[in-house]
Amino acid sequence: MAKFIKSKFRVLWGTVFSFFAGLFTTDISSQEAEDQNSNDAADVVEETKENELDAGAIAAAVAAAAALLNGTDGQDAPAPTPAPTPAPTPAPTPAPTPAPTPAP
Repeated sequence: MAKFIKSKFRVLWGTVFSFFAGLFTTDISSQEAEDQNSNDAADVVEETKENELDAGAIAAAVAAAAALLNGTDGQDAPAPTPAPTPAPTPAPTPAPTPAPTPAP
């Protein structure tokens, strides 16, 4: 039981450490990018325009991804529809009880 708890604490601390490590490294890299870009306002505007994607490029990428996921470009038959569920069987009707016969 102690080994199980110890392994769970390792996973927990590893997760916490990787979260903060990722948080700090992205913060530092973004600060470095800001320092490099703060030299000239015109350079900043020019660089941001270079990094932006055109709406047409995004639409083309999405269409290409959809075509790749589809795979066969519509050559396959459509997927069959599931069979309808059968109607529930009716409850059996009880047999009528015979009338009592008179005693002889």
